[in-house]
Amino acid sequence: MQFFQALILVLGLAAGDLVYLCLAIAGLTALALVMGDFFLFVRLVCATYLCYLGWKILKQAGKAKGTSSHGKRKTTYLTSFALGFGVSLGNPKAILFYVSLMPTFVDVRTLTLLDTAVLSAIVLGVSLIVLGGYAVLAIRVARFAVRRGADKRIDQLVGAALIGAGVFVAARSQS
Repeated sequence: MQFFQALILVLGLAAGDLVYLCLAIAGLTALALVMGDFFLFVRLVCATYLCYLGWKILKQAGKAKGTSSHGKRKTTYLTSFALGFGVSLGNPKAILFYVSLMPTFVDVRTLTLLDTAVLSAIVLGVSLIVLGGYAVLAIRVARFAVRRGADKRIDQLVGAALIGAGVFVAARSQS
């Protein structure tokens, strides 16, 4: 079940990359840069959500997974997808890649519909392979840690890391 949840998050990340790819192909990357306030908002929402997830993990550190004081509660696939999508859309490196680097090896003026489909498949495939690999590795490490009884400490580290990442994302958004 953890793998499918992670895969949905990875699909959200890849979908965000596909949005940037389509904007670059359509020549709308300048629009993406102009919409800086929207992307600032997306980053701040994602930062807040990261902090919330970190707080939730810290609060539940060492307790049975998938439960809370209100009974069983699991993250939905839609929430995982939306988080991945939002993180990807709020990533300034993705904007820079599609605005500046991609045009150096792809002439978007001459792309056909088939070329666009092939590029989209490549972006999706690379994202799924790389990020999916990270997800599998993270799940294996988590399972190993649970067997060793280190899950409470790992939950505390992950919770703190998520809160730290949320604060970092929010602070970077101000510049």
